[in-house]
Amino acid sequence: MIDGHTHMLLGSDGPGSRRESVADLKEIDFSELFSRPTTLAWYLMMAKEYGVIDRVVWGSDYDVLWYPERGLAGYFEKVERETYWLRTELSETLTRCGWPTLSQSEIEGILGTNARRFLKLA
Repeated sequence: MIDGHTHMLLGSDGPGSRRESVADLKEIDFSELFSRPTTLAWYLMMAKEYGVIDRVVWGSDYDVLWYPERGLAGYFEKVERETYWLRTELSETLTRCGWPTLSQSEIEGILGTNARRFLKLA
């Protein structure tokens, strides 16, 4: 049962950690898991399996000031790389691992539809 108070941030904890339990999932923060695509795919598949994929939102807090040598171009490159992965490589990763895939509608939800619904813009 989702109690509305539990937050789950997806970070670098390994299998068996508290972060692996999606049953009480309220909020997912990808926290740079794009560098660990199989782990990210697993968490997204589990969010779907537990019926909370409609609560997952992609976002970015990239700070240009922390990476002045990259500037805005680095930010836009990161956004493009991550959204491309979600739209194309996520399904490939899930299929390769033998896990259920996400529908295109669920992926678009992660990329914006869910956020618009949360903010009552849709």
